[in-house]
Amino acid sequence: MDKLLVPTANTMFLLASGAAFTWVQYHYLAKLRHQVIYGFIVTMVFAFFFLLCQWHEYVVAGHQLNDSVFGSTLYMLTAFHGAHVVIGSIFILVSFWRFVVGQFAMGDPVGITLAAWYWHFVDVVWLLVFVWVYLWGTWIPEELTIIFQSGFIS
Repeated sequence: MDKLLVPTANTMFLLASGAAFTWVQYHYLAKLRHQVIYGFIVTMVFAFFFLLCQWHEYVVAGHQLNDSVFGSTLYMLTAFHGAHVVIGSIFILVSFWRFVVGQFAMGDPVGITLAAWYWHFVDVVWLLVFVWVYLWGTWIPEELTIIFQSGFIS
């Protein structure tokens, strides 16, 4: 597995879901019901693809939970984040259902705004995980890795 392909796709899916949920917010305030429904659906599709790609990464990854500190850290961070994506998805589904059945008064965005804040927080946390876990290791040149491993720098 390419060590950056799936995580980069995951980043794109999650950022696209955040953009779609922003679409929901703006169209909700503009009182465009059909656009809000489309936005909710697009948000959930991207969230589903994020979780599907995360599951795929777990299946094909060369690391195991108990094989190294990196493997443990990788699974802890990504699984904890994935749990928050599931919670956020449930939050969005409940908001979507409440919108569809008319429990939100058009123009009163508190419920949708709270769901959006949570979802965008999940996006930001993923960006930090992505940079820290996936990108940081690829930015270190091989020459520096050899120097650190040889004991020249301790």
